[in-house]
Amino acid sequence: MQAFHTALQTARLRVLALAVTLVALAVLAAGAGAADAARSCSQDKILIPYGSTANGSETQGYCIRAATDPIGQSRVDSRYSEIASAIIKRYAELKGVKATDALVICWNQRDWNALSKTHANQFGDGLSNIAGYVMMPWNVINLSPKTCRELDRIVYQGGKASIAKSSWEISTLAHEALHVAGVSNEATTECYAMQLTTDAAQLLGESKAFGASVARDLYGNYPGLKTSDPAYYTSKCKNGTPLDLRPGQVLFP
Repeated sequence: MQAFHTALQTARLRVLALAVTLVALAVLAAGAGAADAARSCSQDKILIPYGSTANGSETQGYCIRAATDPIGQSRVDSRYSEIASAIIKRYAELKGVKATDALVICWNQRDWNALSKTHANQFGDGLSNIAGYVMMPWNVINLSPKTCRELDRIVYQGGKASIAKSSWEISTLAHEALHVAGVSNEATTECYAMQLTTDAAQLLGESKAFGASVARDLYGNYPGLKTSDPAYYTSKCKNGTPLDLRPGQVLFP
């Protein structure tokens, strides 16, 4: 019983520490110009930046509630933020670069539709076919309602992950985390994401074997991107190239 209480106390302290980190990261992501606006959010919410004009002079902010499980509203998901940050740390270790932290927002459909209209006005395209995106150089990962529904199903609702249902959503989280890490080229990002999918799956609570199966499935379908989405494809994504995160290891990805 004592061990249980100790574990529970540790878990509570971890959640508290993460909550403090989330607030700090939100202010960091919002930037100095939006720091005053953060004070207008209620205490249980934090300010998140969305987008800017071409010259970066205007920032639109959303007050988003931090949560550790689905709440039916747009939320900064503490657990997914922690997982994305861990993926970035793993990438940083493999590449010998500095790691950073990430915030992950799960948008509900109403807010996502509003973001899509704003995105279309600013950049010409909406978000209807987007699983997730990062407005670099901010450290905020925006996940679509569909992406979060599947992640929530396997993480919070006890659903069974499968290659058919879950591969894209798992790899999306890894892909967007790499953008926060500073990787901007989409083909490079996708190549790295496939190699870190096993790590992402494990961080989400799945087995290493399942994560490896997802990575192999993604890589098996990867050549199709050459025609369907060429910006995400590179012939250099293979063993022994500069894009190999684990040079010398036989298996790829």
